[in-house]
Amino acid sequence: MRMMVDALSLSLPTRELLSATNMHVDAGEILAIVGASGCGKSSLLRALSGWPHGLIQRGHIAFFGADDSRKALLVAQNVAGALQPDLRLHEQCLALTRAALTSATSGALSFARFKDYLHALRGDQTLALDRRWSRYSGGEQRSVMLALGLSVGPAVLLADEPSAGLDSKRIAHLQGVLRAYANGGAAVILATHDLELARTLADRTLRFIAGRLLTSAMPAVPIPVSQVRPGAGDLLVATQLAVSYGPQALFQGLSLQVGLGDCVFLSGKSGSGKSSALRCLAGLQTPSGGSVLFRSRPLPKPQTQLWQQLRAHIQLVAQSGQLTLNPGWLARAAADEFNCAQRQPINNEQIQALAVQLNLDPHRLLQQVASLSIGEAQRVAIMRALLVKPELLLLDEPTANLDERAVAALVTLFERQLDERRIALIVASHDMRLAAQLRARVVNLDTLSPHEQD
Repeated sequence: MRMMVDALSLSLPTRELLSATNMHVDAGEILAIVGASGCGKSSLLRALSGWPHGLIQRGHIAFFGADDSRKALLVAQNVAGALQPDLRLHEQCLALTRAALTSATSGALSFARFKDYLHALRGDQTLALDRRWSRYSGGEQRSVMLALGLSVGPAVLLADEPSAGLDSKRIAHLQGVLRAYANGGAAVILATHDLELARTLADRTLRFIAGRLLTSAMPAVPIPVSQVRPGAGDLLVATQLAVSYGPQALFQGLSLQVGLGDCVFLSGKSGSGKSSALRCLAGLQTPSGGSVLFRSRPLPKPQTQLWQQLRAHIQLVAQSGQLTLNPGWLARAAADEFNCAQRQPINNEQIQALAVQLNLDPHRLLQQVASLSIGEAQRVAIMRALLVKPELLLLDEPTANLDERAVAALVTLFERQLDERRIALIVASHDMRLAAQLRARVVNLDTLSPHEQD
């Protein structure tokens, strides 16, 4: 089997996304596509899957030696919005695998393959299928969608940021599963900012810059680190926090003291409760146990008037930050959402300055949010939070969809916010290099799991 791409170009009515591109991939091969956010990686994968989603497409994509029913399948970057949030996973996955194949019998077999792939991707971390989709972590959701894609058995598996949100152990499992899948006679094309994944897994790497194909991968840029930065005072105090969903306890006994200029890093495997902990600390979720004080006062209940007032002091940028932006708004309006909501003038000067600091082309702010890449939209969500000038900023996997240059710019910006504005920062991430760069105090939620304590 071979997939050939001949003079493929992609564009929107207002701009070109991908210049005429020639490439191929063979059975048994893993091809990595790397490049900065917005360079056209996700658009390319959508076109290869046969679903260009409103893009103007020119050129040809041909498959040789592949059955028409199993050519290419895309596991998209946005896993949070892939399934219905309030329906249980088991029923959704069973329905999807049955719909993907022709008969009820083969569909049941596909569901069995889905469970096998999910077990292989998660390893020793068993994933129950009886929870609602919104109750799974970002890493767990990504493993589910990859297992669903693999279970259909496409000739070419297209994976957009397959390692985003995964801890190091799950990334190792991912590498083994994808290599075995390719060795079985399929091809794998992955678009990624994870240059280490590209280096260790891919047989070839293609690099894109501004929609144009080059040949070599972008090198990682090391950033010197030093000792943990000191904080001042007790801006936020969490005591013996616990989070459970029904009978499932994620963690218990989380205690934190976070001061101005302090940086705390929440680590732990996928599903350990990092995102839930951030929501509790931001006042968006009521913990199962324990308490949270902000400036010596208990956090108000969500959606109350006091809670609304608290948003000027505490901001949370979610793991899928792009889903919190209005897709029909211009990016600059989405970045300054709070002024827009109050019918105040948009602060163009500060928005432009933040865009430059975040390595985001200011011209992209004149585009609709829907036309931005996920990495670009993530930076707009960060801009929106910073424009409020909060005392406490909470970030969930802020680097998962960013290239190395964007990560370096983000680190520089956060260091300036910590040192000059004395903002308090709490980050949940698998990226331990980020913790070192920010000189953060690390709290590992794995040590607070009731299963680890048994």
